[in-house]
Amino acid sequence: MSNLTLEEKIGQMIQLEANEKSELLLKKNLIGSILNSEKKALEKLKQVNKLSKDNIPILFAVDAIHGHCFIDGGTVFPTPLAMACTWDRKLIENIGKITAKEMRITGYHWTFAPNLDLARDLRWGRVNETFGEDTYLAGEMGSAMIEGLQNSEYPVIACPKHFIAYGESIGGRDSVESEVSERKMRTLFLPVFQRAIDAGANSIMTAYQAMDGIPCTINKKLLKDILNDEMGFEGIVITDYDNLSRLHTEQYVVDNFYEASIKGFKAGNHVMMATEKFMDHMIKAVNEKRISINDIDEVVEKILTLKFKLKLFDNKIDESFESDINQLGCIEHRELARKASEESIVLLKNNNDILPLKHKEIKLSVIGPNSVDRVAQLGDWAIRDNYGKKNSEMGTDHNNTYVSVLDGIKSLFPNTYYSKGCDIDTSELHLDEMIQVAEKSEIIIVVIGDNNSYNGEISDRASLSLPGKQIEMLKELKKLGKPIIGILINGRPLILNWLDENLDAIIECFNPGIEGGHAIANVISGKINPSGKLPISFPRHEGQLPIYYNQIPGWHGNSDGTGDYLDITHKPLYPFGFGLSYSDYEYSDLIIKNNEIKKKQKSQLLSRVIGD
Repeated sequence: MSNLTLEEKIGQMIQLEANEKSELLLKKNLIGSILNSEKKALEKLKQVNKLSKDNIPILFAVDAIHGHCFIDGGTVFPTPLAMACTWDRKLIENIGKITAKEMRITGYHWTFAPNLDLARDLRWGRVNETFGEDTYLAGEMGSAMIEGLQNSEYPVIACPKHFIAYGESIGGRDSVESEVSERKMRTLFLPVFQRAIDAGANSIMTAYQAMDGIPCTINKKLLKDILNDEMGFEGIVITDYDNLSRLHTEQYVVDNFYEASIKGFKAGNHVMMATEKFMDHMIKAVNEKRISINDIDEVVEKILTLKFKLKLFDNKIDESFESDINQLGCIEHRELARKASEESIVLLKNNNDILPLKHKEIKLSVIGPNSVDRVAQLGDWAIRDNYGKKNSEMGTDHNNTYVSVLDGIKSLFPNTYYSKGCDIDTSELHLDEMIQVAEKSEIIIVVIGDNNSYNGEISDRASLSLPGKQIEMLKELKKLGKPIIGILINGRPLILNWLDENLDAIIECFNPGIEGGHAIANVISGKINPSGKLPISFPRHEGQLPIYYNQIPGWHGNSDGTGDYLDITHKPLYPFGFGLSYSDYEYSDLIIKNNEIKKKQKSQLLSRVIGD
């Protein structure tokens, strides 16, 4: 610390994208971390870092949301919403360990995960990044992920986000104000982050939106009084992407970038993501005695301590990890991805036990736009171009191709025919070809849903219907009189009323990752008995939103205290926790040994449910 100039100290608080500007700052030791650098840029910046003044190691950060998905050959696991369907804490911890390992062997140290927002408005585009609608489940899944990421043999920094109530935005629109009372915040949202803090999270990201007119980025009560003093968080707080500038350009709560920088720092942020101007403004603020150098020293000490914790000052530590590069996307990692996909699949309907399909020689037609859609299957926050190709860069012979639903089914059922049927993003319907293919089969399997253009940041929807001409396609297939099995690849719950009324079986897969095709085939063949349970409720109509299960009841209406609408029930089509299996269960001679359950016993019972 004593060797650093004021500029160098402030530089430790700045995180920028990998570009020529960040390279120049790195040479002068005026930057502390870099986000989302491609592998070639990362290697170049590492060499620059070694030659920089005092050689303070750089932190390389990446959005490894469901695996190390932005690197060629990385293992893409199911998205968090799919992971939550497993209710399997140990599995999520192991996914965290593999993600951390693949990050460190490729040179990365910090991931902006897990997303601990609650998915309470299904119109919001980032539902797929969450662990669903429930406080307890999200806390357990998130803490398991954090423990896997940070406590593995190849540790990285976890960064739960977004603090706080980001998913509660008005109208389901990304980053607008959230109307959250303090009671709701403390009951629903803070406990998830408390669980993350108790699990040892080393960093936390603030949320874009405002609550009660105050953006979370500059809410001192939220970041210092509650997060630090009440909840005991001692790690690094980082802003989301260029949050400081947005205080002036989009939220209009400060007059200029200078005031935004001062307010952001004083509120309790330690690292400023993608706000290059922070350097000049902080120097000015110190010179004008609006910011104390002692406060800056305290923040920089936190950042440097974390770098020591990862042993980054040992220049050979990254080299030792990177010697294991041959394990990137290896068979063991893919097997975990397949297991995660299998456990995440939820059976929503199975009329007359049409599933599993027990005869290998049965004639099947696989029809639908998501039968071979790589991007839809991998989900959001994943690289777009590497899968479907052999990867020979690492000198290994393992195959990094993704397994489509069509390929997975063909591997077990050789008499399988295929037609795309329709396009999701256009009004095109391949009617003649689709009918010809369907007529060859005994059973029709439709692979439908949405794709990444309907999910993700700033991708909010007013309608939750199946996009494109998918319903029209299904109605044409229904006319053939053959059994139809629906397989859903989608980033959020959709309106499935027509499917529920007309299809013989429905399987929800969300975004199942690179091994999704094998997992789905194993479930429909009966090799795997589906065990997934929904972490989120499915509405019958958008007018029911919000539809989460734990709403406070009123006194009008039904016996459960929740009144129906005049034109529709208040109940979801598929409730939180729903999921069928191929097993039959019978209960008899039940006895209640204890008529009272104490609070501590309740927590113990819940922890058993999700595999602790």
